[in-house]
Formats: sequence, structure tokens, C-alpha cells
Amino acid sequence: SLNAMYGYWAYPGEIGGWDVVFAEMTFYNEFPEGPRKTATFATTFTKEDGTVLNWKELKNPRPYYKKLMKSEKAPNYYNHASQIPMRMLRYSQTALTYAEAKARTPEGPDALAYKCLNDIRTRAGLDTYSELSNSDFIDKCVQERAWELCGERVRWFDMVRLEIVEEVVAKKDPADNQPMHAITEKDYTFPIPIHDELLNSQLNSER
Repeated sequence: SLNAMYGYWAYPGEIGGWDVVFAEMTFYNEFPEGPRKTATFATTFTKEDGTVLNWKELKNPRPYYKKLMKSEKAPNYYNHASQIPMRMLRYSQTALTYAEAKARTPEGPDALAYKCLNDIRTRAGLDTYSELSNSDFIDKCVQERAWELCGERVRWFDMVRLEIVEEVVAKKDPADNQPMHAITEKDYTFPIPIHDELLNSQLNSER
């Protein structure tokens, strides 16, 4: 689908969007200020008649992900069609994966691991790290992945991998969408596909 990755699903309704993807307030408020935050979030929106709205004026008052929206200068900005290339894997994801993985070895993070993490922070206009403990370095990598890769279908799998879904959800702003049920260990794995259950009645995804 043209809108499965970018476009209308990441637009507010005021400019023809579907209000599907937008920032959680706690995440937005904790996101470090700087050029990366400016590039990541859309906080003003121009309607077709030229009216400019601040995110607080929207029916769904939230910042949206600019990285999932087309450029306002695009001739089809208010059209559903999108030709934005899909990001499958970025260098920053590879760098942060290496940095965290190296920190989890007995030797801990090396000079390259620090460079991988700090290069991304420098690019984002943030201070660099040095002489961290292994556990602190790992935590910094995980948090940097959340900021750097938000909106790119990475964070959920980090949360599941590290079993921190409950911890993250507990920080959500009360005004944000809340889980429909309590998060348990069952939510860390995908359910058995219904097709397989139909083929084998002994399978039961509720177990």
C-alpha cells in the first residue's frame, strides 16, 4: 500500500491524514532538544488554504513524525500517493547494534563501540559518552536507538527483546492511548497463526 510506510497514516486529519501514527507525549518531552528532534517531529501543519496550525490546535493534539511525512514542498503533499524510498536498514541502526552487542561481551565496549555511539550523538548535537560501566553503556545504546530509530519499526522489538514493555508503558502520559489490557509475558511473543490452528486443532494460542 502506498500509505503503509509514509503518507496519510502519519498525517493529522486537518491536512487529510488518518491520525494513525503520532508521538507519545512522554517520549516527545524526553527527546533531547537539537537538530535531530527538529528533523524527527512535525509541530506545525499547513492546510491547503494556507492556514498554519500548531500541534496543540489539532483535534488530536500531538506532534507527528516528520520523518514519516512527505516534504511540504512536494507537489503531491496533500495527495495520498507517496514515492518516498523505504528505509530498510540505516547505518545508525547497524552502528548502535554493534555498540550494544560489543558492550554485552566479557570485554565490554571498545573504542569502535564508543565511536559508533558517539558519532550518532555528535550528529544529533548531543554530548558524547566516555568511561561508562558496561551496564550504563548498554542502557545508553538502547535509549539512543529509541531516539534515533523512532517511527522505523525498531523500538517495539527492542522493548520485547529486553522485556521492558511494562516499564515503558508505565511512563505514558495519562492523556495518551493506553493498552487495552495489562501487559504480560504472553505479549512478548506473536500468537500462533490462525491458519496453523485450523490445520492442527491441538494448537491453542491462548495457552
